[in-house]
Amino acid sequence: MKEPQGNVRFRATDFFLVFLALFAVVGVARRAGVFRAEAGDAPEEYSVVAEWLNVDARTAECVQMGEKLYTDAGDFFGEISEISVVPREEILRNGGNRFSGRYPEGTQVDAVLTVSLLGSEREGTLFRGNGHAILIGETYRLYSPRASIALTVRSFSSAK
Repeated sequence: MKEPQGNVRFRATDFFLVFLALFAVVGVARRAGVFRAEAGDAPEEYSVVAEWLNVDARTAECVQMGEKLYTDAGDFFGEISEISVVPREEILRNGGNRFSGRYPEGTQVDAVLTVSLLGSEREGTLFRGNGHAILIGETYRLYSPRASIALTVRSFSSAK
């Protein structure tokens, strides 16, 4: 009979199981935000200036200052703090000529909205409280209680 030896040998399957357990622990830690350097940053209030172009005037009237905006997932995005509405202006070109004109009052409008939201700024990019970036030039579909709004971000600044 052979006596058991004190040397324990690791096999490839043992290494695989150790790595699998290690990756599981790292994955759980990442989901919890342990590796995020900014996890302790407190969000600040920011103002985002965005355009809402070529909108029916009746739809634009449905949106008011103080209304809360939500994403399509139902997450709170921000609150409208300022609205500026002007009649829509169109520029047409024909045969090298440029023609411009405005829509009649009460038909089509362009609106500029300022939305207050909580977020943090890192490397020139604004991140909402949930970590999603707000990109300049990007269009976001947002919802107020009475309207669906397609806002194109023009700029953002700290509300301090």
